[in-house]
Parts: sequence; C-alpha cells; structure tokens
Amino acid sequence: MEISNILSLSKTIQHAIQAMIYIDLDKGKSKVSKIAEECNIPASYLSKIVQKLSTANLLETSTGRTGGILLGKPSTQIKVSDIIAAVSYKEKNKDLCILGIDRCTDLAKCPIHDSWKPLKDKIARELGGKTLKELTQGMIKKKKILIENASKF
Repeated sequence: MEISNILSLSKTIQHAIQAMIYIDLDKGKSKVSKIAEECNIPASYLSKIVQKLSTANLLETSTGRTGGILLGKPSTQIKVSDIIAAVSYKEKNKDLCILGIDRCTDLAKCPIHDSWKPLKDKIARELGGKTLKELTQGMIKKKKILIENASKF
C-alpha cells in the first residue's frame, strides 16, 4: 500500500462528489440510475447518498415519470466541505487520532500528531475553499487533456 492511499477521501465522499459534478454538468434533471451507470456507483448506494445530500439542501429531488435530481443551489454556492459534511459519519469525538488510538489533541498527542495536524488543517482549508463549480470546471479541463493525449495514457 502506498502512503498516499491514506490521504484518499472515503468512497462515500468520492461518490458524492462525483455525483454532484455529474449533476452540475448535466444541467437538467438527472436520474439516479443514469448517474450510477455513468459514475460506476451502485444505484442503491447512490440513492442513500442522494438522500443525505437532499437532506442537506444540496440537491432537490422529485419522483415520478418527470422526476429527477437537480442542484439545490448554484454550484458556485456549494463548497466541497458542504458535500463532505452532508455524507460523512458524524463522529462524537472530533479529536480521533489518525492512528485510531483514542483521542489525539495538542496536549495528549499520538506519535505522528505534530506531523499530521498541519497536513490535516491544510487539507481542510483547501477543501473548505473549493466550490462545486471549480471542481466541475477542473473535470472539464481534465477530460479535454485526456482526450487530446489519449495515446500517451
């Protein structure tokens, strides 16, 4: 296992972000089944994620033949941190150690606390400042580069 793997977001968060980007790109009412297919996410799992995002007012959902999913507000007003907060398990103790060893604070530190805390804070600032619109625009650029350089990958 590469050390960079511990810095990956959970699958739930990844799926939520992917779905939100897809919905932003789609510009119309999206269906869970279509998003699940396009993003390679199990539909039942995505339904639960969509429900959480809807509860947080990040998505609007409607049922029936003309139903679907829309963004609950403009993508410029949705922060990545909002998406993460909507789908993340709410820990009773926010001071949980990255090593899983009880609480970890500046007073009661684990062996890697002093190295990890600045990284954790920087990641939180970076994600907190990014909007869904920025992610969507970044994915458009990425796809364009991948298409233009398909023979190199």
